[in-house]
Amino acid sequence: MSSVSSSYSHLVCCMLVVLSALIAVGCGGENALGTDVLDPAQTVTISGVQWAPPQIFNPFLINPSAGIDGLVYEQLFHFNVQTGRFVPWLAESGEWLDKTHYRIVLRDGIRWTDGRPATVEDLIFTYEIARDVPALQYSSIWDWIIGIEKTGERTIVISFNNPRYHKWDYWLCNIDLVPKHVWENKSADEIMGNANPGGVSSGPYRFGRALEDRMILVRNDDWWGNDIFGAPAPKYVVFPIVTSNSVALGSVMKGEIDLCNNFLPGLEKIKDQYGLITYYQDPPYNLPANVAILFLNSRTAPLDNPMFRRALAYAINSDHIVTQVYGGQVQRADPTGLINLPAWQRYRSEASVRDHGFSYDPRAARQLLDRLGLVDVNQDGFREDTGGRPIEFSIIVPNGWTDWMESIRLIAADLEAVGINAVAEFPDFSVYWDKLTSGAFDMAINNFNTKISATPFTYWHCVAYNEIDREKVEYGNYGRYGNPELFEGIDRFNLLEKDTPESLAAAARIQTILLEEMPSIPLWYNGFWGACSSRYWTGWPTEDNPRGVSTGWTDFWQLGALQMLLNLKPAEK
Repeated sequence: MSSVSSSYSHLVCCMLVVLSALIAVGCGGENALGTDVLDPAQTVTISGVQWAPPQIFNPFLINPSAGIDGLVYEQLFHFNVQTGRFVPWLAESGEWLDKTHYRIVLRDGIRWTDGRPATVEDLIFTYEIARDVPALQYSSIWDWIIGIEKTGERTIVISFNNPRYHKWDYWLCNIDLVPKHVWENKSADEIMGNANPGGVSSGPYRFGRALEDRMILVRNDDWWGNDIFGAPAPKYVVFPIVTSNSVALGSVMKGEIDLCNNFLPGLEKIKDQYGLITYYQDPPYNLPANVAILFLNSRTAPLDNPMFRRALAYAINSDHIVTQVYGGQVQRADPTGLINLPAWQRYRSEASVRDHGFSYDPRAARQLLDRLGLVDVNQDGFREDTGGRPIEFSIIVPNGWTDWMESIRLIAADLEAVGINAVAEFPDFSVYWDKLTSGAFDMAINNFNTKISATPFTYWHCVAYNEIDREKVEYGNYGRYGNPELFEGIDRFNLLEKDTPESLAAAARIQTILLEEMPSIPLWYNGFWGACSSRYWTGWPTEDNPRGVSTGWTDFWQLGALQMLLNLKPAEK
C-alpha cells in the first residue's frame, strides 16, 4: 500500500473513532446545526450547499443563496440528466418552428406568491429586461435575438438572426421567471443591488429566514404545481453552513443531516453502518456532476508546447487519485472530458479518442520528453530544458480542500517519476483564485464551470473560453490557450442544429483539437456527493429509483434535484 493510501486509511479510521466517541457522550446534547427549532420530521436538512451567511435572494444575481434558483424561483424547463431529455416546467411546451423562430407556450394557472397570476407579459419582461440591463448574466442572448412577439394569451414567438442552439438550450433551464409588476419600475442599479429577501416568486418554497449559520426555506402551500407535479412533503428545507468535511461526517453520523453534499472521506466505511443511501450501492456511489481539470499555463515554457503537455497527460495516473484519494467515489475522466451521461455522450467521438486519446503511460511520457531534448543533465533526477536550465513548476489548489490537496501530491509524484520537478502548493482560496484568473500559475485544478448540462457546449466553452486577453479570466481556459480554429469550431457547433451529421462532425473536430493540443487535462468526474439518511425521509434517488439527483447545489434543482425533493416521503415511525 502506498504511503498516501495508508495515511488516508489511518486518517479515516482515527476520525471515525473520535466522532463515535463524541456521539456516545452526546457532545453536550445540543444540535450544533440549530435545526432543533424545527420538527425534523417536517424538515429536510442539506449540507454542502450554503458556504457563507446567506445574503443574496435576488434571482438576477449570480450565485444567490441556497435554493433561490429552482425552489423559490423557477425556470421554463428542467433537464433530466439521466435520460438527456427536457422536462416542461413553467412552459407547457417549447419548439423550433423553423431555423430562426422558437415558440414558447406558458402553462396555465401559474401564480405568484402575492396571489397574482403569472402571464405571458411576465415572460416577455423576463427576457427583455436583459436587453435593457446589460449587466444581467443572460443579456448576451440579445446578440442573436431580434424580437419577441406575443401570439396568444399564453404564447410567444422569439425571432433570432443567428440562433445559438446549444446556448439556447442552456438558458431554457437557467433563466428564472420574474414578476413584471415587482421589477418593471426599478432602475438597473436597484435591480443589481437589491438583496430581495422575501421577494415575490412562483416556486414550491418561499424565503423563510436567513441566519448567520443557515438558510431556511418554507413550503409554499399554494404552489401552482401541486396538482401537476405533486406537493412536496417537507415543510422546511434547511441549508446549514458546514464548511468542514469532518464536521459534516460527524453530523451525518448523529443523524442531523438528511442529505450530505459535502465530500465524505471514508464513505465506504460508514455507509452501511449508518444506513446511508447513495445513487449506486457500490463505488462510485453517485452520478458524475462535473469534471476536475488540470489547467496548464500555455504562456509559460515548456507548457506552451503541445508535445510537452501531452507528456504530462501520459504521466498522470488518475486511477490512483480515484482509489487513494477518493476511495472510489469518483470516476476517471474520459480523455475527451465528456461526462458519461446521455446529453454529452451522444457527441463523443470514438474516432478522436482512438486516434488521439491518451491513458496513463509513463514510458510514453518519457519518450516524448526525450524527443523534446529535455534530459537530466546534472543527474539530480529532474530534467533540464534544452539550454541546461532547471524546469520547475508549482501545482496549486486552495488550502483546506483536502481531496484536491492529496490529488496534486500524487500528481507531483507522478511527474517526478518521469523527471519533471513539480511542487504541490496550497495558497488560501483568495490567493489561489487571483493566481488562477490572472494567469499567474503553472498548473492548477479547477472544476467551477464544467458541470453536467443539456449540451457539451458548456464544457467546451469553459475549457476553450475565448476571451483570454482580459486582465482577469474568470470563466475557464485559465491557462489562456489561444487557437482560432478551436474557438471558431466551438462557435460553429453552437450555430448548428442539434444531433445533425454536421453538428456531430463539428463536435468530433473540437475533440480532436483538444486531444492533439492538450491545453488542459481532464482528470476525474466529481460525483454529486449525495449521502442520504432514511431516518426521516424515504424515496431518495437510486439506480433502481432514478427519480432525480441527490443534491441541493445551486443550478441543479432544475437538473433533477427538485424531482428528488418531490419524491420524498416521510419515514414510517
